Amino acid sequence: MDWNAFFDTYAVEEKYLSRAYERVGDKKRAFFKKQIYELTEYYQHLKELKLSVCKKNYSLFELEEGFSPKKEVIFLVEEGFFAVNQILALFIPLLLAGVEKIGVVLLGSKTKIKAEIFVGLELAGGYYLAWGKKKRVIEFLNCQQRPVFYFGFNPRWLKSVFWQTPLTRGVIWEEQEKINLENLLWANPHTTFYASWGKEDAPVKPLEERERDFFLEIGSQKTSFAKLTLAPGEETSWIWPDFNWTWAFEKYVFISRRS
Repeated sequence: MDWNAFFDTYAVEEKYLSRAYERVGDKKRAFFKKQIYELTEYYQHLKELKLSVCKKNYSLFELEEGFSPKKEVIFLVEEGFFAVNQILALFIPLLLAGVEKIGVVLLGSKTKIKAEIFVGLELAGGYYLAWGKKKRVIEFLNCQQRPVFYFGFNPRWLKSVFWQTPLTRGVIWEEQEKINLENLLWANPHTTFYASWGKEDAPVKPLEERERDFFLEIGSQKTSFAKLTLAPGEETSWIWPDFNWTWAFEKYVFISRRS
């Protein structure tokens, strides 16, 4: 099955796209346009935007010698990662890198795909949208040996050429003394969040000192650090500390840029 046949079979029906636009109002569409514009501006300021194919050290901007996926790329998104901010933050760099056709395939139940994902992708220039069961999609990819950008858990089942991005990344939408978790609406592969917790008397020892990293103070805790990781969840709860229990009832996050 070739590219066109695949998207003829698994493309998102027009009726679903129409309903998505009905559900997503003008205010949210305007917000998406603003965020897409700002993220596009961010990536365009990078000296050179390239793609990477590497099964050990995943990076979005280093091109492996001898491979240039400039024509067609399949962007797979697992069900646990259906969040419009994360998807767009990875889709836009692929677009800016010069890929001619990007097919976004959502793997999982239709009922768990939010209208915002369809609207956001179309506003960003995503014209090939599909959904399907993992097994059928894998059969297509493994037969075609197409370049695949993978957003999900470790794809051991995928034989086709693929690359993916780390999942412990994010970006601040609006920097201020105190922000609501709902304002953490935008993800970015180049910014790492750290959550702090533990005894108040313990010394503060940041894990890394990078220019674009942020330190998040959750509640009144000011001690140990852990990277934040993407977790399955609602649109306003994508990012949680990477340990067994979460701050599910903490509404506010205190933030300051590290010097």
